Amino acid sequence: MTPTTGSSTAIPSKTSEGSSASDPQPHQTGIPANCNKWHYVVDGDECETIATKYGITLQQFYTWNPAIGSTCRFLWKDNYVCVGITGASISTIINNHKRLEQEAIELTDSLDITRSTIPPTSTAHITTSSAVATPTLPTTTAPSPIQPGTPTDCVSYYEVQPGDDCWGIINKRFTYLTEDQFIKWNPAVGSSCKILLGYHYCVAVKTAQPMPDTIDTCKKWHLTEDGDGCWQIQHDFHISPDDFNKWNPHIGADCHALWLGYYICIGV
Repeated sequence: MTPTTGSSTAIPSKTSEGSSASDPQPHQTGIPANCNKWHYVVDGDECETIATKYGITLQQFYTWNPAIGSTCRFLWKDNYVCVGITGASISTIINNHKRLEQEAIELTDSLDITRSTIPPTSTAHITTSSAVATPTLPTTTAPSPIQPGTPTDCVSYYEVQPGDDCWGIINKRFTYLTEDQFIKWNPAVGSSCKILLGYHYCVAVKTAQPMPDTIDTCKKWHLTEDGDGCWQIQHDFHISPDDFNKWNPHIGADCHALWLGYYICIGV
């Protein structure tokens, strides 16, 4: 069974309330016994689109289907989900939702299932690979001059030009940077971020640097972590596969070059 993401598709629903006919299989655990309306999950479905289709809130959907989790992480393809119930105690359902969501998280951890190992099977929606260790890259030689305190694992430098200031370097030239990062990597600039003309300042270190060939107009970034996968990143940040591949061409459509500890573009 695999999770899925995308557009919604019409499917049969069960209408025989309170009978075995209203308990279709398979479905995940924790669904309330008084569920009387069902949706069969197909490739492309998302929690939000399913809820909208049946005129329910997303919170209701998560409450009635607690094993899915509160971020739609465990929406399984080829399973039934509950999209309607008869009258019941809402407090009982909410408590059940919280308990089973925690059980789902604990089960995932115990099986060492990373987000990247449960992508949809359809190649129309995307990549399955997870972030991998960075390949060996050429050593960067520190330019001159640099100020004291520059990290030894710096891999990219910027030479200050006339008219430059910290704000422009961070917000226009290297948009993946934050002011705190820049000051941390260049402590000599101080809390006021005073830079010197002609000096070289560190703008990337070995464990935090932009992916090669990333689109120049990127405004929003994500630093890849252990367990990240292309499908999950696209899902979390609501990015289409086409946009993701266009903004991050080096990664490849099959996600083979998603490197750990690199900034990737998630918004332009």
